[in-house]
Amino acid sequence: MDLEELYFQSSQWLRRALFVNENNPEALYLLSKLHESGYAVDRSIERAINYLERASRQGYAVALTKLAHYYYSGYSDENFRFPANKSKAIEYYRVAMDKGDAEAANCLGLIYEQWPEGVFCDQQEQEQRLTKALECYQMAIDSSERDDALFNKGLLLVSLQQSEEGVNLITRASVKGNLRAKEYLIMTNMYEDSQMYRGAVHSSFISNDSIA
Repeated sequence: MDLEELYFQSSQWLRRALFVNENNPEALYLLSKLHESGYAVDRSIERAINYLERASRQGYAVALTKLAHYYYSGYSDENFRFPANKSKAIEYYRVAMDKGDAEAANCLGLIYEQWPEGVFCDQQEQEQRLTKALECYQMAIDSSERDDALFNKGLLLVSLQQSEEGVNLITRASVKGNLRAKEYLIMTNMYEDSQMYRGAVHSSFISNDSIA
């Protein structure tokens, strides 16, 4: 059986599962992935999002997180437009995180850490947001030892002058195969005698971060 036939049979099985239970969240989520990729079905982001919305209404955490990605970034092509709505994205990330989804926790941590450009933030509010970011990263680490959460928390701790703990987390991320952690350690070790360069390296990683 080739891969195309396998995907086709999978799509048929998922539709049968929905025939038995139209609110089967796992089947809805997997069909959304098929429509997003175009495997064995017509590629349609509109249908993919529709399935995600239905799965999310059942409280399916991974669907909530994926839908939050779409709300955060938006989507547009010649056939379909899904406008970004960051407030809605944060709402879905929070619900998914409360259900134990580590990816949602990591994304929410990035949102708390990266204060919107051009928006005033006093020192107290900034400290509160960074504390929330650290809490979100830790939840993602506790839940599944996510390498990106290890890296993100480590990088934030370094920026807060907690270098020893931060570098330890980045090293753990590197051991787990995180390429950005490996690059960070290589670059900082090459220039360990230059604090100015180490600061520049750190700033470049902060600016290159992305949510989804």
